[in-house]
Amino acid sequence: MNFKAAMIMLIIASTIAGCVQPGCLDCDDSNPCTQDQCKDGSCTYMPLNGPVEGCFGTGGCIEYSCFSGECLPQKITKCCGNGACDEGESHESCAQDCQATCFDGIRNQGEQGIDCGGPCTPCESEELNSIQRINIARQQWRLSAENYTEAIRQYNVDKNATKMREAAMESYSEVENVQNVIERMNMSGDFLNLTIKLNSSVSTYLKAAHMMVLYCDTSKDHYRVSSNDLFSEALNSDKDFVEQYNSMIDRFNTRQVGCLNYKQDKGEEAVDCGGICNRDCRTVLNVTKHVTVRIDRGPATITVNVSTPAIDLPPEQRVLASYYSPKPDYIQNSTNGNEYMIYELDMPYYGVKELDITRTLSLYRISGDNATVNDYFDKSYTRANNLSQLSADICYRADLLGKESQTTKGKVREIQQWLIDNIKYVRNDETLGADITYDTRLGACDEHSDLFNSMTRCINIPSRRVTGYMLNASKLEGHAWSEYYDGGWYFIDPSSKNIDQAFVPENKHITSCVGEGAYNCGLGHTYTYTGQKPMIDVKESVYLS
Repeated sequence: MNFKAAMIMLIIASTIAGCVQPGCLDCDDSNPCTQDQCKDGSCTYMPLNGPVEGCFGTGGCIEYSCFSGECLPQKITKCCGNGACDEGESHESCAQDCQATCFDGIRNQGEQGIDCGGPCTPCESEELNSIQRINIARQQWRLSAENYTEAIRQYNVDKNATKMREAAMESYSEVENVQNVIERMNMSGDFLNLTIKLNSSVSTYLKAAHMMVLYCDTSKDHYRVSSNDLFSEALNSDKDFVEQYNSMIDRFNTRQVGCLNYKQDKGEEAVDCGGICNRDCRTVLNVTKHVTVRIDRGPATITVNVSTPAIDLPPEQRVLASYYSPKPDYIQNSTNGNEYMIYELDMPYYGVKELDITRTLSLYRISGDNATVNDYFDKSYTRANNLSQLSADICYRADLLGKESQTTKGKVREIQQWLIDNIKYVRNDETLGADITYDTRLGACDEHSDLFNSMTRCINIPSRRVTGYMLNASKLEGHAWSEYYDGGWYFIDPSSKNIDQAFVPENKHITSCVGEGAYNCGLGHTYTYTGQKPMIDVKESVYLS
């Protein structure tokens, strides 16, 4: 048999063998959305549903999954909202995915300066910036004047008029540049007077340097005498400037100390803001909660309840507007004054739904002497619970501290000072409660709140937990604090390590839930289903929008 005939026979044999067990030699069809197997001598392809390895797409923020054996896009979205800071996104265009880069030494992401302002911590105050700019200009001309003075001393030794002329011309050029900078400063009020005084010193100095150049060119003594007189006049004018400058610095430092002491004094509109302070007492924020509901198998009806920034509580927080996408099916109010958005979602197999709730908040920096009215009072605020226990040890310590003062605020202050001195702030992912916190002397914000509530309740001061968010630069971080009752509800942040700051809510605390409802504040869901029992994933993110 020749080679060609042998190949024909081999092909025929392979074909016959394939007719007997065609796919069992290799059933893999390279489709990631099918499970391939040999059954009864034939290849069978079982369709797969849901996300599987190998089923993915490119060219945008598209979520792919298998459906009936095909790799199909399950949902097409904009990139913003996918949890990654994609190309072309920034803190300004997608705050949900992109955090501000407040550490890279570059002015970007909406910053007003390098790593400050906008989404980052505020830049220096305009007043301090003006002081610094004026001081730098003064230092530059005085440094040039010192070099010029050294050149004069050298001239008195070697009588080298050429070198003296070069030194005078160089200093003139340097200080003329300083004068240009001063004249471009856009100042007002006391700062304008200060720049006028500085410019007067500089102008007189420039005349002195010019006279010295004329002396070096002509050797006429009256030019040198005039130069010396003008130089002395410039230095005396600089002494007046320094006196005026130091007086302004003293006033500035006095204001800075008074505006950072967590007390309402020195004509402030509220605590450390308004009046003589540069800080605005009110902050307006857009706070958005983005909730994603995913279901694997099903179908099911899912009821989702979402807590939002409170409307009625506390006095320093007000909701100016609310936006929903989509609108909740209804709003539920609890006996504690907490509010929940309720959504009833009919979810298909492998469905995804997104909810967005945005509230425009006004936060006012009030003093610790402001309280809410006697609303939502509950007897539970005087009793123990499973996180604020009233153990013998805790109550013994609270009794000792309570005897140090006759007023409710005084007793609370003693307890807060003890927390500052004895409980170390340590982040954790657990809920420990007051007993463990008291024994270990360690705890996060919620443990500080629980122990504070235990100690105040031990001495018959009603108190309650508050949960929400703390504004930290451009980020919102989950936080817990407390309120104590003294004819009304007063703010206190037990995790604060400054005794005066602990009583000032500032405009950084965003309240979501208070009281017993605060222990379950956040995101919750229930469901009913038909068919296969579903796997449900409900997640939320909170960000400034």
